[in-house]
Amino acid sequence: GDGRGDSEMGDSGGGFAFAKALAALSLGDEVALSSSSDVDALTYTIPDAPITDLVFLSNGMGIVPALSQAKAVIASVRSISIVWVNSEESDFVKECYEKLERFFYRFNRRVDVSCCLSAVEKGDGRSVDDVRKPTSLGSCPEVAEGVPDYRPGFWAVLSGPVGFTVEAQKYLVQERYFPSGAVCILPP
Repeated sequence: GDGRGDSEMGDSGGGFAFAKALAALSLGDEVALSSSSDVDALTYTIPDAPITDLVFLSNGMGIVPALSQAKAVIASVRSISIVWVNSEESDFVKECYEKLERFFYRFNRRVDVSCCLSAVEKGDGRSVDDVRKPTSLGSCPEVAEGVPDYRPGFWAVLSGPVGFTVEAQKYLVQERYFPSGAVCILPP
């Protein structure tokens, strides 16, 4: 790369422009990433509290960006908790599960991983990502164990379908005492 911040990657060219820019890079080139001004998905608004611990709460394929983010910051934080919630066992995609498992074994002193089937009984018409009939994430023992109560320096990152992230944000703020500024939602 030439060191210039190519703004067209954030324009309507979307993924194609990003892929084209990546293809132009050579091995060893440095890149800098930043969010566009209209996206505040990764804004941490707790003043004077450096981020020391991360909590990732994901549903479905939301585990992919969560795991990617966790790998990117593992050297910068004291601990990471990853909780992957799904309503069906088959939703734990084998490839993602194996990558999550490898990440845990590599950093097991600093990473905690929990996988949880939602507490919703099959056939009752509700799912963890149904906004109209939200379920309580706190009723899942793996979520209750895997998501610590807020302490200064904690930051929660949510990923998955919109209904899930809305419910997860409510759970973190109401039941785990996270200030809303210490919770961010990755774009679906």
